[in-house]
Amino acid sequence: MKLGNLITLNGTIALEELTERDNILLIYFSEHNTPMCTKQLLSFNDEFETIKKFDIVGYAVSTDSIHDIDAFTKQFKEFPFAIASDEDGSIAKKLNIYDYEQKKANRSIIILNKKCEIVYSNLFYQPDNINDFINVFEYINNNLKLR
Repeated sequence: MKLGNLITLNGTIALEELTERDNILLIYFSEHNTPMCTKQLLSFNDEFETIKKFDIVGYAVSTDSIHDIDAFTKQFKEFPFAIASDEDGSIAKKLNIYDYEQKKANRSIIILNKKCEIVYSNLFYQPDNINDFINVFEYINNNLKLR
């Protein structure tokens, strides 16, 4: 499946290009500067050392503009994931995580393998549900190689 392009601070890049090199963890958050999305990003931020031991690269993605996402993530001392915008929601729509009524992506976790195939998804990730968080790391630990 051709998913499309993410807008990063360094320009536009196709997900297909990213997955040629790495497995990709997409941490979709609904809106910048909201408590639940902040909690979602900070929980993955706190476990970044664990994630980077594996063959996977993380991207924090929202349907907000790249400028809004950049301003939001600068609030944190250090944010180890690349940030990206899916401003028109085109990727979120293909991943079935787009809320047409709200006109934004749902909080979701998607892992793409090096063939750009979805190998893990939680389409309605809940930051307050510890099992949602643990399940991501169990998948990574059980299915991805160490660097």
